[in-house]
Amino acid sequence: AKSVTAYGLRQLFRSAATSLRELDVSGCHGGEWTGNSILLHASSRCHGIRVLNIRWSKDVSLPALEAIVDANPGLVDLDLSGCSVRDDYLDVIGSRLSQDLKRLHLYCLCHISAA
Repeated sequence: AKSVTAYGLRQLFRSAATSLRELDVSGCHGGEWTGNSILLHASSRCHGIRVLNIRWSKDVSLPALEAIVDANPGLVDLDLSGCSVRDDYLDVIGSRLSQDLKRLHLYCLCHISAA
């Protein structure tokens, strides 16, 4: 069976670099198709994303989140529901997106501290 590869992701984001405004990779996992690899590939080319949905995506690392947030400071809607994020992820979002972010979805997060 054929699957999405790193080459395919690079080509996709190269082609859509200037026009992509919404990226929904909810529930992505397996092979090259993980939240981490998609965010890293998108952040290297796409700088106009306004809506990002990565809910229930596996393997979303802090460096990948930092890369996509830094590459797209105009994000207005971010969905991290069901992702394994920690307090430091929220620090990145708060410190780098506080001006434009209008909607932040954080349903079903189990790694956020009560402190």
